[in-house]
Amino acid sequence: MSSTKRGGQRSPSDNYPTPGWCFRRFLDKFLADHPDALNVGAWLEPGAGEGNLVRTANEWFEDSAHKSPEWDVNELREECVEFLDDLDIREITISDFLDNGDLRHHQYDVVITNPPFSLTMQFIEAALRLNTRYVVMLQRLNYIGTERRHAFMQANPPDLYVLPNRPSFKATGETDSVEYAWMVWDTRNLRRAKGEYVMLSLTPKEERKNDHARVVDLGIFPEPEPEPVDPPSHYPPGMGEESRRLHLEYNKLVQAQIKGAKNGPDVVRLTDECSAKGIILVPGGENL
Repeated sequence: MSSTKRGGQRSPSDNYPTPGWCFRRFLDKFLADHPDALNVGAWLEPGAGEGNLVRTANEWFEDSAHKSPEWDVNELREECVEFLDDLDIREITISDFLDNGDLRHHQYDVVITNPPFSLTMQFIEAALRLNTRYVVMLQRLNYIGTERRHAFMQANPPDLYVLPNRPSFKATGETDSVEYAWMVWDTRNLRRAKGEYVMLSLTPKEERKNDHARVVDLGIFPEPEPEPVDPPSHYPPGMGEESRRLHLEYNKLVQAQIKGAKNGPDVVRLTDECSAKGIILVPGGENL
């Protein structure tokens, strides 16, 4: 998921790997606030992609005093299995999370993901129907402020764990155009007056750069969309006025032919002149 207000295009399957530092800052604070998030010992990533959240979490837990949860993951794209197989995961399911009713038979402490932007609300609602204590979604901070989601957010305000640094979801390393937050719903306390606001710690630039370089090295960024190629101009640089003059002359010759004029040699002369100057005669070219 990524904000695209800078004119970019969305990647296939809305595939935006989550920077590891984003998840570490969240785990630092969330598990300090909610030690019960490890009661059952099982977490679910319903839109796992190539597994960057799980990879980051496993490393974080290994370096912390907390016991690592067992992970179940769900992912739509079969090509991600080769990445997920390399991780410590209890169960890998290739399916559409929104249609996977089997997950309701499992029990989890936490369901957490960076959802496809266009399906975020469906992911939230589907996750809240599972047998889990916490539902956590990474989303743009301004996601909660739209009229369309007003009723849900007012009735079920999440806790907001805000990232003060803007993440990068692109292979180029360009940061996103807005701030992000981890949105947390406690399923035992949904209908409440308000959620909590938590500002997470800053992440040093070097740590963010190293995380980005690692994801690039793993090859899990989607292939960039090819840059659109402008069609070649019908005239060389600096020949705009000459092109318009020749197009107007050509149009007059054509109109004269329509009225019966025998001006074939003039047409040949003009087309030869255009060819010599690198000018392509096109319909409406006098207006370009």
